[in-house]
Order: sequence, then structure tokens, then C-alpha cells
Amino acid sequence: MSDDHTTASATNVRAPGENQEGRFELERLALGGYLANALRGIGGVLGLGLLWFMEAVRNRFFDLLDRLNVKPRKRRASPFPPGMPRKRLVSAERR
Repeated sequence: MSDDHTTASATNVRAPGENQEGRFELERLALGGYLANALRGIGGVLGLGLLWFMEAVRNRFFDLLDRLNVKPRKRRASPFPPGMPRKRLVSAERR
């Protein structure tokens, strides 16, 4: 059994920037495109660095809580404080 059908179809497919002979040609970027790609790369690196730093701070914080033997909360935290809710003043437009 031959693999002629796979090699024949693979020769018809070209990668972007590839010419007829199968060689790659470098495409020169304009200054704006170059700066945009450079800023995108720098932004990606800084974003990943920030995530890594935040993860390290989070790990240190929870390690400190473990060392201090702080127990987790027994009941769920509520966004509303306990007690009677504040009465709202109804404006004349809504009456």
C-alpha cells in the first residue's frame, strides 16, 4: 500500500510566505506593524508576569494562614451586614 495520495495532497498545501519552490520568503514589516507586534509581545509578557506575581503572593498569604493555624469560616460570608436594612427614601417621580 503506497502513501502517494497523502504526499500528493501535502505538496499542494503551502504555508503562508512560502513561494513556488518551497522556500520561505521573509516579509518586511512596516515600522507601525513592527511596533505593534513588539508592544503586543511586551504586553503579553507583562500580563503573564503579573499573574505569576499575584499567584506567588496568594500562595505566601495562604501559607502564612496555615502557619498561624487560622481556621476557615464556619458560616458563609454575606455581602450584607447583619441587622435591619436601611430604609430607602422614595422620590416623588417613583410614586
